[in-house]
Amino acid sequence: MPRSGVSNAIAAGLLIVGILIGAAGFYVATSYQTKTVTKTETTTTSLATTATTTEPTTITQSTTLTATTTLTTSASTVPVGCGSVITTDTTLVANIGPCSGIGLVIGANGIILNGAGYTISGTGSNIGISLTGVSGVTVENCNVTGFLYGFQLTGASSNTLTKDTASKNGYGFYLLSSSDNNTLAGDVANKNTESKSFGFQVYGSSYNTLTGNTANGNSYGFSIYVSATKNVLAGNTANGNYYFGFSVTTSSNDNILVGNTAKSNYYGFDLTNSSSNTLAGNTANGNNVYGFTLNTSTGDTLVGNTADVNGNYGFVDNSAGVGTRGTANFYSDNECNGNSLGGSNPSGLGSPES
Repeated sequence: MPRSGVSNAIAAGLLIVGILIGAAGFYVATSYQTKTVTKTETTTTSLATTATTTEPTTITQSTTLTATTTLTTSASTVPVGCGSVITTDTTLVANIGPCSGIGLVIGANGIILNGAGYTISGTGSNIGISLTGVSGVTVENCNVTGFLYGFQLTGASSNTLTKDTASKNGYGFYLLSSSDNNTLAGDVANKNTESKSFGFQVYGSSYNTLTGNTANGNSYGFSIYVSATKNVLAGNTANGNYYFGFSVTTSSNDNILVGNTAKSNYYGFDLTNSSSNTLAGNTANGNNVYGFTLNTSTGDTLVGNTADVNGNYGFVDNSAGVGTRGTANFYSDNECNGNSLGGSNPSGLGSPES
């Protein structure tokens, strides 16, 4: 090679082959849980080449090569049936039951149970779907029937239940024991038949949001009960319930009910022994007795509500204080028209007072 330099470049090549290994699962002709595991390995290789002439001239070529192998395993691991504990994202592929015990148990945080429209059925006792002490869970598209409780959350917070149905159980959806910050949206609870049954009850729990749900043909539609505070009920419907469409009782304070509808119940909305609640833009028409009734409740605000064509009064308030018309609560811009005994008692809680 001439001393004037190197006339030809040094070329190096390295072929990389990636291998994808797939492990297929087996199919079980029932509901199942599916788990996906992804493993990534990275290998780095350096190639250095040095060529030296008779003069102190050095040519170095360095090539860094990276190979990535991805291993994906998908398997149907556990059949899902009565009493199964769900610990990973799961989609049902068949009905479950009738179950003599519990239906399904949510056993891990942050997972999704998609019922895909299938039904979990019981024989009259226990719980259809149970969430105890878990958070970040989504339960969707599940139909539950024939249990004592359709869905029960016990000390379970920050979960979402959406597009689920609890019908013909003893009770529908039950949140208790500081089940806080949950969201129930687009759920249906109809014809739950236990004595004093409810479509939805929030018991001793706070900061929950219930929106766009339906509770028809129960004893109570929606029940906010025993120190259940700072919950929001918006755009829900409660029709044809034996007692109350919406009930807020027993030191359940600082709740907000807005844009809800109660028709053809015994009472539309009831507040008893509860304070500082806000009812705005709700409708209570065609109920057997009262549209809105407040019993020994103080500091509540009712604004822009409608109570028409009820069997007794539109609004009834038995409190005494410095609020509207000598009550202990505050009323403005409410409508009460076509009620059998008059618009309100005391008069002046709405207009046109008929």
